[in-house]
Amino acid sequence: MDELRDLALNTRRRARRIVLAVTGLTVLAVGLAMAAFPNRTFLVALVAFAILAAEYLWAKRLLRGAHDFAESLMALLSDEEIGDAATH
Repeated sequence: MDELRDLALNTRRRARRIVLAVTGLTVLAVGLAMAAFPNRTFLVALVAFAILAAEYLWAKRLLRGAHDFAESLMALLSDEEIGDAATH
């Protein structure tokens, strides 16, 4: 009985990994295909990495790096806006 339960659990884990990988890679492929057109391709890529980050550490690290970069960029832009407003 335990063997059957373990087999079912392992099968479910493998199926989850496969579904996440296929979904994430499909969204990433769509994002890369969209790169030829003027749009918000980076948003599609972020969604893809968010999906992949649910299962893969490398995607989670990449997503964390993108988040940190976005926070730094927002802080820089808000500082520049404050500086511009003070000079006018």
